[in-house]
Amino acid sequence: KLGAEFIDRAIAFGNTNLGIYGMVNHPNITVDTTADLPAGGGWTADTGANILTDLLYMIDTIETDTNEAYAATDLWIAQSPKSVLQTKFVTGGTDVVAVLDRVKQLRPGINIQFWNALNLANSTSNGPRAIAYQRDKDVARIVVPKPLTTVPPQAHLLSVRVVGEGSCGGVSWRQIRGARYFDDLA
Repeated sequence: KLGAEFIDRAIAFGNTNLGIYGMVNHPNITVDTTADLPAGGGWTADTGANILTDLLYMIDTIETDTNEAYAATDLWIAQSPKSVLQTKFVTGGTDVVAVLDRVKQLRPGINIQFWNALNLANSTSNGPRAIAYQRDKDVARIVVPKPLTTVPPQAHLLSVRVVGEGSCGGVSWRQIRGARYFDDLA
């Protein structure tokens, strides 16, 4: 479990002391704040319709800003606003549905995920961040110079140890225009 947590952290944040950036902290990726969003973020006190407007902007802005050279395929959101997206409602055709479900109806190809690493990943490391990006090896790829290998379990006193070795070098962003960060959403 410890190895998986290390790899998850390396992918998320890299190692900035070594100049290695992760998925959520590259300094050259455009960062939008709540002031840049059409409905102004602040989702806890906002209406479902305004939150929907912000989410659609997040998904569509990469395609718009790059003249369709890139388009978001994934939207990763901090875990902290997840309950807001599931409990705020909008009208979807003739039905009333949760905001998250309406986004999936309007943009069926988008992969939406929630990730704990984004809870305190904004530019000041004290608030939530979302990231929209095009999942493509030409945009970003995980750097794994040495995959994790393990030896057979070893009995040690009243426990069993599984020794492993590997390394992870963060994320190599090849086309930063294919991604965008959104800060302070909750």
